[in-house]
Amino acid sequence: MAANEVRETADWSSYGVVTWTRRDPVSLDNDPMYRPLIGKVLRTVQTLVVMTRGGRTVKVLDIPGTAWVPQLRNIPAKLPAYYYDRMICGVFPSGGTVRVAHIERAQGYGVESIGVYADVTSEGPFKGERVDIGALTDFHGPRPEFDGRCVEEDGLSWK
Repeated sequence: MAANEVRETADWSSYGVVTWTRRDPVSLDNDPMYRPLIGKVLRTVQTLVVMTRGGRTVKVLDIPGTAWVPQLRNIPAKLPAYYYDRMICGVFPSGGTVRVAHIERAQGYGVESIGVYADVTSEGPFKGERVDIGALTDFHGPRPEFDGRCVEEDGLSWK
């Protein structure tokens, strides 16, 4: 071995085995805390960004200018376009509507999260698609609410 060459070795007998568990998502559609949200129609009060995250196929409505989401002025004219590990699919205009369709709890890798999904009901390129609206939902209070800076209840309900 040359003087400037470094050879790394590992003694595998001293390493433990790390295992990860991931559970299938559990529907919360009939849970008394979340059931009142199902069927609510929400109208956007600001323009949002439609993205996919980390190779997932589910589209996400996200707030422009927040972590990992570009400002509207920084979105390229030609879409789809990559932004870090995310793909920008388009913009969702102010005044667009979605209907809350499904809520689930996902557990895995030591983290638990609540997923809120809605069907796009307004005209446009995303009509009929199911999108993740978790970024527009606040789970910090005694019951979940939607972020009034982004969406408001339309007054219609489709239960």
